[in-house]
Amino acid sequence: NWLTHVPGRPEHVGQDEVSICFAHSRNCKPLDNRDLTRMYIEGREQADILWKFIKKHVPGYEKCWLIDTAPLLGVRESRRVLGEYVMTGMDIASANKFDDVICISGHGYDVHGPDKAGNIKWIEAQIDGKTCYVIANASGVGSSWHPETGPESYCDYKGRRGAEMQFPQPPVYDIPYRSLVPVDVENLLVAGRCLSADFMAQSGCRLILACINMGEAAGTAAAISLKEQVAPRKVSRVQLQRALIANGANIGQNMRAIPGL
Repeated sequence: NWLTHVPGRPEHVGQDEVSICFAHSRNCKPLDNRDLTRMYIEGREQADILWKFIKKHVPGYEKCWLIDTAPLLGVRESRRVLGEYVMTGMDIASANKFDDVICISGHGYDVHGPDKAGNIKWIEAQIDGKTCYVIANASGVGSSWHPETGPESYCDYKGRRGAEMQFPQPPVYDIPYRSLVPVDVENLLVAGRCLSADFMAQSGCRLILACINMGEAAGTAAAISLKEQVAPRKVSRVQLQRALIANGANIGQNMRAIPGL
């Protein structure tokens, strides 16, 4: 991903600087300090290789140089909380809707290969007693890693294959408030990549826009919790949703009727 305006830099240098999201580390242990150090070293080594490659091979960049590398790693997944609801990969594929929706997302599965290059954009699921390889949208066919039975075995959330596949319209799914509420811990809310979700659902929910919206929902719920003197898990979901909408949030209220609103 190439960005021609770097966040935090003056607008007038937007045409002179390029920010590139590029480096990957594999077989990571994000809770191990030694392994985190390895990832930092690898990332900066890859950045050095990349800018030199661009300088040599990409027209227009003959005089480019590296001015900075990111101060922090972008860890896609480590620990996830067990919440009152665990989002599943099928929730994404079926564009599932929840009464306690606090944000929406349209991003499908996005698993980056943990031990080798590539990505996975499908889940294995049982539909009508049969093993199916479900994709959330048409881009799932572009997965780098296919099931052993090959890409022709992909299906939609109802088990339909090939030209018969159909995807929900609009193809957005809800993230429920319950996935931000831990089961056994009071006065705590989570937001972002640590939400309550299975491995494949988390890969779609962890994208930046959804994380921003989950953060707003968690912060708003915390404020209501303090104001009403109730535990976060007891916050009125209708009160929370109305507060989010009043602040300009899109929780799908213009696409369907949300009970109670």
